[in-house]
Amino acid sequence: MINLPAIRTEIQRARNWAGRAATLAGTAALTASLYTSQALTVTAPWIIGATVLGALLARPWRTEMAGAVTAVYCTPAVLLLAEMAVFTRTEGIRWWEPVAAGVWVVGVWYVRPARYAASTVRPASAAQTLLVARTAEQQLINFWERNVACDGGYAPGSHLENPRVHGARDFRAEIVAPGGKPVPDIPTDGLSALMDIPAELIKISPVKGRGAGRRQLTVASPEGASQHADVHQAWAGLVAPKAMPGSILVKIRRGSTKTGEIA
Repeated sequence: MINLPAIRTEIQRARNWAGRAATLAGTAALTASLYTSQALTVTAPWIIGATVLGALLARPWRTEMAGAVTAVYCTPAVLLLAEMAVFTRTEGIRWWEPVAAGVWVVGVWYVRPARYAASTVRPASAAQTLLVARTAEQQLINFWERNVACDGGYAPGSHLENPRVHGARDFRAEIVAPGGKPVPDIPTDGLSALMDIPAELIKISPVKGRGAGRRQLTVASPEGASQHADVHQAWAGLVAPKAMPGSILVKIRRGSTKTGEIA
């Protein structure tokens, strides 16, 4: 079986070593340019080629790849070539030339612009997905407070905990009553009218291992319910007996192993 996390770790380690090696090579080229004008002529094609290759590996044509990120990738090489060009045009070694070279070396070694640029691109889609999910969950909590937990509502003073929103008609949360009180009988017809969702998709049930002060609210379309049921059945019938006897699935989170997105 292919271990994708391990492969990603090895790729990241290789990139780190390549970045460090490129910084050392740039340092050597920059130092050489202080003494000979030939350093720029010899190393410029290699610097430009490595920079273009690194930028292409980041796939700058992707819609989520901002032009500023590509610029961050190229900044160390552009500054390196600019400093080398200036050094080769001045006679002797001026005091500010080693200082400028040191600033480039220290800045690239510690800031690592290429790694920073990569980190701003890869998690972007996952972070955006997570933000959307959290926004939907907060909207569900706010809806409950305004329409159900309010005075005159079906469950005054109650609130929702552990919300999970997968779609407009596929979400769940735990209804928690005020301290020491049971969750009142909430009519599914009433919630159906409030949410504009068919009553048959709404279910309020006990929470396993908890008292009457907490109830599970589940809203699931037939497609969503069958999808979750299939996963639970597959785990119980195929995985649990051999790999993890006695285990059960408690929570399902959907996502992508390629992008890292989690919904």
